[in-house]
Amino acid sequence: MSPRAPERSAELRERSRAAILAAATDLFARKGYDATTTEEIAAKAGISKGLIYHHFKNKEAVLEGLLDHIMALTLDIPALRSGSLEERRAALIGFIHSWFQNIRTNPALVKLGIQFHNDPSMVRIARRKQAAMLEQYLATFSTLFRDLGSADPDAETFMLGALMDGIGLNYHAMPDAVPLDRIETLLVHYYHGLRS
Repeated sequence: MSPRAPERSAELRERSRAAILAAATDLFARKGYDATTTEEIAAKAGISKGLIYHHFKNKEAVLEGLLDHIMALTLDIPALRSGSLEERRAALIGFIHSWFQNIRTNPALVKLGIQFHNDPSMVRIARRKQAAMLEQYLATFSTLFRDLGSADPDAETFMLGALMDGIGLNYHAMPDAVPLDRIETLLVHYYHGLRS
């Protein structure tokens, strides 16, 4: 066996796991959790149903894995927590640009966020992780906003989250009516101007 075989196996495992999560994102966003089957996830991911069970115990575990993936994408940003204030501000601006890029290019992710609030099964499963997600979000952003001189860092943190969710929802409901580029520029300008 060549010395690269373990690396190649790990890469293939990661690729199949990513394909499962991408397929689940799209299907859960479009159809909802209950209406989506593991067979549909496997077919959309281009893998066998058995391979899903190699990575996840059941469909609920797929949804939990998806939540972990979203947390890593949106909340696990070490640069927001450490470094100079200007480096952390730059990380915040990068986070905003990244989220707007997701709004433009990943409508399933935005729709999935809506489902996490509206689909009773998803709400039930997500509730177990929501406390940890909220705690991490608040710890990261409230501390940064306090250091940037916000008058109410906790409210600022919730406001940013609500703005991002609402902008994504409105953009996908009426893309021609929402001036996404201008909103992104305005939001970035606001956080560039927030001073400690």
